[in-house]
Amino acid sequence: MEGTLGPKDLLNTDIPFNERKVALLDEIVTALYSTDQSVMSQANEILTEFQQHGDSWQHVDIILENSNSNNTKFIALNVLESTVKNKWKVLPADQKNGIKEFITNLVITMGKDDNINTTGKHLLTKLNQTLVSIVKHEWTTTWKDFIPEICQASRTHQGLCENTLNILKLLSEEIFDFSKNEISSNKANELKENMTEEFASIYELCVFVLNTYIENSGAVKKALVKSCLKTFASFLSWIPFGYIFETDILDKLLNSFFVVPAFRNDTLP
Repeated sequence: MEGTLGPKDLLNTDIPFNERKVALLDEIVTALYSTDQSVMSQANEILTEFQQHGDSWQHVDIILENSNSNNTKFIALNVLESTVKNKWKVLPADQKNGIKEFITNLVITMGKDDNINTTGKHLLTKLNQTLVSIVKHEWTTTWKDFIPEICQASRTHQGLCENTLNILKLLSEEIFDFSKNEISSNKANELKENMTEEFASIYELCVFVLNTYIENSGAVKKALVKSCLKTFASFLSWIPFGYIFETDILDKLLNSFFVVPAFRNDTLP
């Protein structure tokens, strides 16, 4: 019969990382909110060491599958995001592909979940951020079709489409607004050029959502339309002017969305 695991066993690499360790991790995360200062301090020390351990990211899939705590899942995703941001260049190709496939599949699954709650949306946002971090590394080399692929796939499900628009908005912000602190100017310029060149796919997706609403407003969730409007507004500082002044997008926005109170604020920018 297996013995009971103690808090420090979480860091013992001789013990397999399985469901028992995930349950232990849940207990340690819960202890973070203890009123006992010594218990809280020990939990914080162990969790900090766990998050900084070089192999912790390899247990994220087991944690997400078996944990009963959303706080634990969020910590696991933080570990994975940190790995992508700080260690991506030194990871072997098979591990990179494994992480990319894992994140992509999870984003799709959660994006299609029509019953996702507020906490689930927070986890999905963290997944989106991790996916964008991967894209920033791989887009110009091994993932050149990222934007056409994600735009095409998103048309099959409204929830997935809404999340895709959120991802594209985040990617735009990361490249055009926040890139100075994280990537070189040459890399930033390369990503900006890619984003501009591939904007046609993004524009077509936005127009697809807007036209579908115009043709049958009852068939489109308001949350999807609002996400589309916010995403398109975030692109206005850099998209080629032809998409604004040489198309009928302004007419659509003014005549079909600005006049709807629920969309007015999101149409104004």
